[in-house]
Amino acid sequence: EGWVRRDIAGRRKAAPSVSAFGNARGDWYEMLLAAALWNQAKQIGDYRCILLPNRTTLKFESLFGGDAAKALSDLFKHLERKKATLLASNPDLLLIRKPAELAGLDFEVDRLDEESIDRLRKAYENLRGKCEYMWVVAGIGIKTSNRPDRRQQLVQEGSVLKAIAAHFQIRFWDDRYRVRYVAATLEAKDADQEALATAAVHTLISVNLPVERAVDALVEVRNPRAAGKLMRIAAGLA
Repeated sequence: EGWVRRDIAGRRKAAPSVSAFGNARGDWYEMLLAAALWNQAKQIGDYRCILLPNRTTLKFESLFGGDAAKALSDLFKHLERKKATLLASNPDLLLIRKPAELAGLDFEVDRLDEESIDRLRKAYENLRGKCEYMWVVAGIGIKTSNRPDRRQQLVQEGSVLKAIAAHFQIRFWDDRYRVRYVAATLEAKDADQEALATAAVHTLISVNLPVERAVDALVEVRNPRAAGKLMRIAAGLA
């Protein structure tokens, strides 16, 4: 940022806004983390960490196929009849267990060039309309910082993802199925950890349900080792 400001000042041009620098910083952090976690996921087994676009480009429910797609369609139709909905922004990344028959997700990311970035951005297309509910292991949210509104976005994403997982549990009589939601940030403060300890709302409706956090963990990620820690937590290995 400092180099850009000095360079532009020397050319006597208007400097980019603070928000423009913030957006660029966030985009690069997301892409660097997507590349690191893609490699980390492949190293721990048949996992893939899929970068998702925003909901304008991809409706999360459109990833699913077969019985899972029908279950979600029934759910959203029921909500629509009640003039309600169940919407949240997409997780930045989706950790899945990759079945052998799912093609297009075996590439390596050994450098962050234009080709690798394009592959990471388009990887979700190989999953669209095919995903079975049991493939989904975790959602991952990415924030360079955690203002109060960003904390609430993470809580909402985690709570909605886990509510969808609970719906799958009921529809398919699968009481062993669980989904995690974790968050990555450049700096994790005590206030962030406290806010993200909020319970997932659906776990409060019955005394027979174990209470779960909407966000299972907030991890400060500044290097590959920390990215590995985040991946192990997301995969339920730590």
